[in-house]
Amino acid sequence: MSKLAVLRRADWLDGTRAFAWAAILALLLAVSAGFIAHGRDMARAADPANLRVTTDFVAFYAAGELTLRGTPALAYDSAATAAAQGALARLEGGFLGFYYPPVMLLLCAGLALLPFGVAWLVWGLGGYLPLALALRRLLPQRWAWLPLLSAPAALITLANGQSGFLAAASLAWCAVLLERRPFLAGLCLSGLILKPQMALAAPLGLLAARRWRALAGFAVAGAALAAGSAAVFGLPTWLAFLRNAAVAEHAMTQFAPHWHKLLSVVTGLRLLGAPLAVAYPAQIAASLAVLAVVAWLARGRPGGMAEMAVAAAATPLIAPHVLDYDLPVLLLPMAWITARAQATGWRDWEKLTLLVLYALPLFARLLTFGASIPVGPPAFAAGLYLCARRARIQA
Repeated sequence: MSKLAVLRRADWLDGTRAFAWAAILALLLAVSAGFIAHGRDMARAADPANLRVTTDFVAFYAAGELTLRGTPALAYDSAATAAAQGALARLEGGFLGFYYPPVMLLLCAGLALLPFGVAWLVWGLGGYLPLALALRRLLPQRWAWLPLLSAPAALITLANGQSGFLAAASLAWCAVLLERRPFLAGLCLSGLILKPQMALAAPLGLLAARRWRALAGFAVAGAALAAGSAAVFGLPTWLAFLRNAAVAEHAMTQFAPHWHKLLSVVTGLRLLGAPLAVAYPAQIAASLAVLAVVAWLARGRPGGMAEMAVAAAATPLIAPHVLDYDLPVLLLPMAWITARAQATGWRDWEKLTLLVLYALPLFARLLTFGASIPVGPPAFAAGLYLCARRARIQA
């Protein structure tokens, strides 16, 4: 067998070996988490103000506190945000911007009613477990619990206290419910309004597949959330969010250190030296091409699972701002491809590509920071290709 065939078929990556590797990875990640927690405890003990060394969750908690004080618009004010976060934790490099729509403030305000540690736990597990439960519908086998719960993308999101579970869980539950309960599936998908940059592919897929009840659920829930947040917080809060969006755009695309954190097409080209005048049109062209693929496949109605898996696989290629803690969204296409492969057999390159996508969050920042290698777009494109190929077979 040629070396290329060894990679193409990856027969060496059987279930037993994959489970053993997942177990070893889970153990190593648990040990690493222990060392990180110990280091943070030591840093906290040495802090004269005894402030917690925190994760990105402080941005959401501080926004919730500002909202509970009756000043939700200040969540989008740099000075107010910096002061609120500084009162909660010792932050390196200033403060963390809050760039989410006011709908998110409804959730943040509820979290801020809880003690910080409890709120962080609710925030993390409240997204992590619904995603895992949805993916278990695709992979009900007992062995699937370990790779799902120890997936690097999920653990990095949890450790960072970030919001990557929101889009992933919304897409996963929409996939699970789309055939049997389409309106409820659309309601679940409305969670994407919390991360608008990740909300293009799935609604377009529903439209192309003529899934009107699901679209109605998405539209009703999305409009209700937007109108509710405007009624509760007032129009000035939405205007403050829109003004702040321009700040976020500048920070992510023109401030050089951010390029090494992002995994999108535009920032990958920036890493390779392309000017913004070239990188942004290339991102737009790539996004339009990927959206065309999503719509074309959805028109054939290959099934709710397939349609949402393709939309999830397409999302990191469409969004201009994608980080490693946004990658739980790829767990849906990975789980769906695995489920289909168990039913119909593995196809060329599937095992190796899934292995790369599964491990990618562990190495993405290392490769981009250390070597300026834009690893995200090629890996995402390979995943989308395999997912689209599977969906095309079912259509």
